[in-house]
Amino acid sequence: MNQRGERCGIHGNLSEEGLCIWHDGKRAEHAQALRRKGNRSGGPGKKWSRRRAHHALAEQAPPEPQTLSDCVRWSAWITHSAAIGVIDSGTARVCTNAIAELRGSLETRDLEKEAARLREEVKKLKKGLPK
Repeated sequence: MNQRGERCGIHGNLSEEGLCIWHDGKRAEHAQALRRKGNRSGGPGKKWSRRRAHHALAEQAPPEPQTLSDCVRWSAWITHSAAIGVIDSGTARVCTNAIAELRGSLETRDLEKEAARLREEVKKLKKGLPK
């Protein structure tokens, strides 16, 4: 609860009055110290983070993706690696975007092949030739 009596969305570390660290006037000094510490460590309050990015080693990653099944495998690996801290969220986002782009390209390529095959089949049918 904030000082206006509205829920602020924080449910942990509440005071006896039901206030979180950020809305409890009695803990203002502690909250300010946490804000300062967060800014020094490159926390979300800083415009440019100084935190080190986490990148996986090449041998930790699956083989280079080349098929739609590989894209699924990579997506699962990215999700798991980000969740356990092997890669940071920025790396996960870049990888996810790249995999989505590759997946779209592979799907387009496969659809173009299928369309070409179907066009040939239609030509043969129009000429009355057997398949």
